[in-house]
Amino acid sequence: MLTILPIENKDEQEALCGICGIEYDPDALAYAARIDGVLAGVCQFRIKGETAYISGLMPPADVPEGGYDYEALFIMCRAAMRFAYDCFCVTMKVKKGVMPEKIAHDAGFRESEDGMLTSSLTSLYGGTKHG
Repeated sequence: MLTILPIENKDEQEALCGICGIEYDPDALAYAARIDGVLAGVCQFRIKGETAYISGLMPPADVPEGGYDYEALFIMCRAAMRFAYDCFCVTMKVKKGVMPEKIAHDAGFRESEDGMLTSSLTSLYGGTKHG
């Protein structure tokens, strides 16, 4: 069974980020995905004003390239995006190389002029900015 839950303990977040090859950010929020109790990946992100930044969304580093659980990572990415939308953030940005390319593309990210991958939540969810 797939579970995606917030990581509430910073020591656990640091350890799981290390397992997934993500640079740990103590000020970031994070989710962990598990399938039948086995770690499938981590998503670490920050909220700054109206922008949310994903600093890493990766499976464990020992998973062969392309061998990750697509659904687990995609749903976790969208969970972070939805969290941002609930906070009335209107843009998500992610640096290249911090999530599998297929996940980034399928989640609606496109390369912007500054070389970041950007996804407009207003466009994705058809909503408007509140607040």
